[in-house]
Amino acid sequence: MANRTESSWTGFAPWLVSAMDGQGVGNASLALELQSYEVSENTIAKWRRGDTRPQVRFLPAIARALGRDPVELAIVIEALPPSYAARSQVEMAVRMSSLQAELADLYAVRGDERHRSRLSDLALAVSQTPGWSLSVSGAFSGPPADPLHLSTRLSFAHSDLENITHDAALDVFGALLQKLDASRAESKLGSVAFSSPVYARPSAPVGATHPQCTGVVVLSTTIKSFVPVFSRRLADRLSYGLTSALDLAANVAGKSIDEVLSPERAVQTFMLLRSPPERYVSYHYEATEIRDSLTVEALSTLPFDGAVAVWLRESRQLLQHAVLHRSETDQSSIAHDLDEALSHRAAVDEEIENLGERAIVVKVDLPPDVDPTISPSTIRDSRVVAALEAADVVADQLFASGLCTRLEENVYPPVVTRN
Repeated sequence: MANRTESSWTGFAPWLVSAMDGQGVGNASLALELQSYEVSENTIAKWRRGDTRPQVRFLPAIARALGRDPVELAIVIEALPPSYAARSQVEMAVRMSSLQAELADLYAVRGDERHRSRLSDLALAVSQTPGWSLSVSGAFSGPPADPLHLSTRLSFAHSDLENITHDAALDVFGALLQKLDASRAESKLGSVAFSSPVYARPSAPVGATHPQCTGVVVLSTTIKSFVPVFSRRLADRLSYGLTSALDLAANVAGKSIDEVLSPERAVQTFMLLRSPPERYVSYHYEATEIRDSLTVEALSTLPFDGAVAVWLRESRQLLQHAVLHRSETDQSSIAHDLDEALSHRAAVDEEIENLGERAIVVKVDLPPDVDPTISPSTIRDSRVVAALEAADVVADQLFASGLCTRLEENVYPPVVTRN
């Protein structure tokens, strides 16, 4: 997109005028929608006259603000031919892949600030709601010598509700909990708890980083609790930043993680594979039932240039374990979903092999002596320990192979737990 000629933008001003007038949107209203880009009413007036044009990165936001398809706008400025409309989101992602690193930096820097602000909003709301109280604490897991602050535990109580339920808390504070990407957690008698992820939250690169290895993409099929911990540890070992397809999809669309649709996530995954941001570990895991996936397509048509792929390859037993713990499943859907997951794994296997030395395969299975029918929460600690160990092995492998070069001694920053 950025390389289009000036003449290719001739249709933009008429399109903008038509879209704004059709929606009854004035310059001030559109400027308000684009306030995060610091666009003024005067700037929009110049766009409408054709005196100037917006930056490429503004285009999706402009289209969304006017209720139009971003691909329609891309076709208007001749960034895409009309024939691409059917594959709109994929093709748009390809053209905008140069923005990936910028997005990663932006949302990683905003991540901690946004989390603190939303936590403060929740605490204020609880304090202003009669009968309710809130306790905030850290949930730690992993080996005793190296515990990880995996999440913030939010425990609610009510002075008039002896048998308080999660639904009762969600009825009052659901919107605020969703903004924190909080999920239900095991609770003590007289209270209900939710868990808001901390350790896997996006972050920007810190301090000196290892040269040569431009970016790392971690892929998996289902084990979402393993993937972010592994990726976080690997990012720490490399002094890299951390981002994910899901986080980027949520932020680009202005949604919470729970609201991200499968196609939106698929597009962001395609972008991560198309143009992995430098100095970042990016991670992505598929759903158990593989829908809207563009992972294999991205791997097969757009091989990495300087980046490294880490494939967390799950055993059949572990895939079956993931399928069994899906909600509302019956025997026929379990068999179908397992076949889908195995087929997807086989397709990724083939593409990973084609990447040669730029791919690292990590075999992942259930911890030894674990019954695969038990609750996932009971094997969480084992998975955390296994993720840390696997990440350390991969980091050493990156150094030993020359894909990444070690920093000089005393320059390597210590691994720290992010609170």
